[in-house]
Formats: sequence, C-alpha cells, structure tokens
Amino acid sequence: GTGGNAKLNSTGLLALINGASTADPTTRGDLAGIFDPPPVLSISASGGIAKNEGSNLLSGSTFSFTVSRSHANGESTVDYVVNGVVDAFGRHGADAGDFGSGTVPLLPSGTVTFANGETSKTISISVAGDTVTERDETFSVTLLNPTSAILNITSSVQATILNDDVAT
Repeated sequence: GTGGNAKLNSTGLLALINGASTADPTTRGDLAGIFDPPPVLSISASGGIAKNEGSNLLSGSTFSFTVSRSHANGESTVDYVVNGVVDAFGRHGADAGDFGSGTVPLLPSGTVTFANGETSKTISISVAGDTVTERDETFSVTLLNPTSAILNITSSVQATILNDDVAT
C-alpha cells in the first residue's frame, strides 16, 4: 500500500499525509483499525416468545434466542443471564425451578463466544415441564459484560412460559 502516516496539525486535529485516506482502507497505512468501531451485540427471540411449558420434567419446551454481532472482525464474548419478570398484568416471574430439576435448581446463565468471522449465535433455554396448574410465567434473557464489543439497546428480550396444564 501507500503506507500513509498521520500527525496532529496545529489545531490538534488529525491530519492525514502521504496519501492516507480514511475512506479507502487500502491507503490508511498506520491508521488501520483506528476508525473501525467495535461490533455491536443484540439479542432477539427466534421461534416465538411464548411457548407451552410441556408436561415432561426432562424435556419441556425449548426457547431459542439469537445473539447477533454487527460485524465479524476479531473475537468477542458476552455473558447472558435469565431472570424472572413479573409483568404489568401480575403474571408470575419464572424461577429456577422452571428451568431444571435437581437439589438446587439454578437460573440459566452462560457466555457466548464469537470467533473471527462469526456474526450469529444461538442460546437455547430449556424449560422443565410439569403437570401443575399454574399461571403463565415470564422471564428475560439479558446480555452483559461484553468483551471486544458493545451492547445495543436491544440487549434483553422477554419470553413467556405458557401453562398448558388443566385443573382436575
């Protein structure tokens, strides 16, 4: 390339010399990477935001969420957490017992890792089905703690576990 250089001019503004151009990445020379913004991460529901719970403890419904990255340069990570949400209609928020069984059920959480070249990842959240008549339960999946990326305003999404059990 032309190997352009940059220096501060007398007013403190970055001046491009030796043919360097911010518009043409092949002539940015030593400035390559300075003008590249970090990727932006967002989350959306895929396959619906409301699903029946199911009646099998080990194989209830699965909710899928897509984490998108605005561009594929470099590696990025972002954590996610699931929390119960009590909505304006008084629906109960989901709790740890809605997502698994065991001695101490935990709300799902984890880390999404993007390798260089990747722009989309899927988070799958499985629900523990049951045969108990209960209210619909809402939860959120929230992105936090990004590395080598920033969060979009759409960094959280809500979904609802629908009761599909009948009182007997």
